[in-house]
Amino acid sequence: MERTEAGFYVVDVLSLKQPAGKPFHLEARIRGRSTVPGSSAAARHNAFIEDRVRRLRRRISHVKAVTAATRKRESADTSAKRSRITETLQLAERNRNDILERQVRACAKAVAHARHVARSQAERFASVTAARKAALDERLTITSLRRQRLLTTPRSRLLESHSSDQLHTTDSIVCIQQWWRKAKMGPAIESFEKFDVSLDKAFETPFAKLARNMQAPALIKAVARIILRLQKMAAKPSIELKNPARVFLSAYMLAAHPKELMPSMGPEEEALSGTAQAMLREFEMWVAGFSAGETYRPTQLFWEVFCGYYGAFQSWKDQDSRKIVDGMIAHFIELEKLWLSVKEQPLADVEWAPRITEHQQQLHAKLTKFGDSALQRLEIERSSLREAALAQEAVLPMDVADVPTDKLSTSPQVFPSPNKAPSSRGDSVSPSRKPASARSSSPESSREPVPAPTSDAAVPFKAAVMENADPQLAAMGFGGQMSNAQLAHELVMDPEFKLTPVQRGDFEEQVRGIAKKAFFDSVRDEFNKGNFKSHVPTFIAQIRESLLSMVAEKGKFAEDIKEVLEMSYIQQQVDKNAFDVVKCMSYITSKMLQLCAPIRDGAIRSITQSTDLADAFQRTLAILDDMKLDLANYRLQALRPHLQQQAVEYERTKFDEALNAGIVTLNKTTSWLHAAAQSLASTAAARNPENIQSIDNRVRYESAYNEALIGLVQSSTPINPETIAETLMLDAHRLFSFQNEVQAITIVAALVMLSKNAIRELRDDATACTRLKDTLFILLKDKNTNLANLSTQIIATLNSHKQPWARLTPDQEQVITNMVGKTLSYKDPVFNLLSRRIAAAVRTHLEKGVFRKETMQSAGLDSVQNELEKLSFSIARLAKHNKEVYAKHYDAILTSALQQ
Repeated sequence: MERTEAGFYVVDVLSLKQPAGKPFHLEARIRGRSTVPGSSAAARHNAFIEDRVRRLRRRISHVKAVTAATRKRESADTSAKRSRITETLQLAERNRNDILERQVRACAKAVAHARHVARSQAERFASVTAARKAALDERLTITSLRRQRLLTTPRSRLLESHSSDQLHTTDSIVCIQQWWRKAKMGPAIESFEKFDVSLDKAFETPFAKLARNMQAPALIKAVARIILRLQKMAAKPSIELKNPARVFLSAYMLAAHPKELMPSMGPEEEALSGTAQAMLREFEMWVAGFSAGETYRPTQLFWEVFCGYYGAFQSWKDQDSRKIVDGMIAHFIELEKLWLSVKEQPLADVEWAPRITEHQQQLHAKLTKFGDSALQRLEIERSSLREAALAQEAVLPMDVADVPTDKLSTSPQVFPSPNKAPSSRGDSVSPSRKPASARSSSPESSREPVPAPTSDAAVPFKAAVMENADPQLAAMGFGGQMSNAQLAHELVMDPEFKLTPVQRGDFEEQVRGIAKKAFFDSVRDEFNKGNFKSHVPTFIAQIRESLLSMVAEKGKFAEDIKEVLEMSYIQQQVDKNAFDVVKCMSYITSKMLQLCAPIRDGAIRSITQSTDLADAFQRTLAILDDMKLDLANYRLQALRPHLQQQAVEYERTKFDEALNAGIVTLNKTTSWLHAAAQSLASTAAARNPENIQSIDNRVRYESAYNEALIGLVQSSTPINPETIAETLMLDAHRLFSFQNEVQAITIVAALVMLSKNAIRELRDDATACTRLKDTLFILLKDKNTNLANLSTQIIATLNSHKQPWARLTPDQEQVITNMVGKTLSYKDPVFNLLSRRIAAAVRTHLEKGVFRKETMQSAGLDSVQNELEKLSFSIARLAKHNKEVYAKHYDAILTSALQQ
């Protein structure tokens, strides 16, 4: 660096010159490039080009693959859309055809109605024309007679004053009468015509609306005015009419809607409907003729037709009233029999007498409305029952027959009831809200119950219920006769319990059908040959016994049956070929119609139309069996409220008698409760290692009982009479069904949960889940259902929520099948988890008395909530009744078990 004269410094920069480096963004690229020594630029260029070609080829292959996939997807979408469009077009075509068919039917109906109206109008016009023509002919006849009389009368007589006066007087009388009739009847007819009522419109009006129209007070008043005027215009003395206006208006409903008003249409009902229709047609003709001027003869003709209809209507009404009266009298007598069967029971005057008296007073008040004849029939039946009771009382021992005979069956009597000593209460399987009679404490503090009488006279169910042992045996399928305790127990446990016919297997039913057909074929052959001696008396004897078994033994009904179906007389007639079997069958069917329920009317009436005598006897015997079953169920229904009040005490007494007699033991009951108590005690001990004595740490008797019952219901070992506890013997079949229901609910809940986890769309579709649940329950009810059926249903449900191209592959379906099999295993964690949650829900219901619905969704049981709730209530009902009956024995067993 040098300084110049001007004071500047000069720096030599040539020595600082350096070659410029490459740009930093190129230097890194060039530095990383490896150049093979000896390679030329052409070779590198070719390598670069080949690399670029390979990349382009891969890109082209990828583009082609994507294009092919897109085209395939678009083709599938197009096919799906085309199929949907085709289905939509087919649905539209079906809907169009349905609409066209409905329109064709509607048009055909309209055309038929128009033809009917036109035909009715033509008939009406013809009737009016005929009436006018008849009136004109009558006037012409009168004119002709008058002219002939005038032509044959001498002129001298015509000039006499009295002849002219007499002629004018007759004409004046006729004219005045016609004017008077029109003046009095015309306003009444005009008032009726304002309502626009006709038979044709009654056919078009629905029954409910027509009934409301016919009950209008103004219409009834208008009709009453017409009938009152008709009575005064009648030439003959009128019959006594009661509510004639309502009877007349009822003809419109009988003619237009006979089946709605009379469901069981027989010959009498059809004849009444035809009479009503003919009367209304005559009435419309009379109204039209009255307006035309013809009054007297059409009026007399219509009045005769109306009186005939009124008599037919009253006859039908009286017959229907007789059936109602018979039913109420039979109910009254059943209450009398009920009182006779329970009057010896302690507390009968408090628990039975008020209800029976109240029901009888209500029936007596209803019978009073039917007149003195109904009350007289009631007194006759009561007298017959009283005589039968007196006759039976005469053969009873003196210690039982201790009631004054003059007041035996007239009304419930008041008897003193023993006072039971109160019992102290400790821990018990029966909760504190139960009545004292149903609770029992431990053996140290309990008292002996008041001994119950053991004779049949003190058992209220013997005479009132066990009237027909065969239907009860058939209904329960017990192998022997059904006891009173079993029947009372079923009435308490099953609100819908009723006796049903014997349930036989398919093979047994087939054999019975073949044997029955062969027997009646042989009977038919005998009848065709004219041989009635071998079978007709036997059949009639069976029918006679069946009819007598359904009526009071000393009643008028039984006397009539015994008199008509007197077997020795019938046998004599059959032997002499003088027996009228058709008349006898007509009598039998008439008695059956009086005794049967309304549902049997059609079947009984069809017997009278049968031309095959063997078939008629076969059907009669079958219907009589059904009628006896109907009667038994009716009696059970009437006795149910009273039996339910006494069932607990009755079952307890009967079981204690059997236990004291050594017929039954408590060995299996003791083992059953011991196992549950020891299990709870072990669990409590594990939770309380310090052995702190606290009420919360003590095993409660009720908890032990609930645990034992739940364990029995959820056991994988089927219940059978050889291993079940003695105190549960009456509920063995019910507990077995509970086992099946619990297993089915667990299986369905597990499969629905599996389906929801397999496909997400199913979780939000509540309808599909419900449909799947219902289908699975139906499959599980079929004894032939296997794992493949359940898997197929699950797979079908899953595929229904997927698009056609995204459905499950065979491998995926196999996975689902394996998962279903694993889930339904008793060792599967999901199955065990759901089983424990179901047990917890039932246990909470037994302890709290309320089914907790709000916990179902969190427990994964929301899909089977309704079924589980119904089952839980059934188990709770069984547990409540069972604890009330056997609390004393359970307390003693659990006390012994928990002290060990």
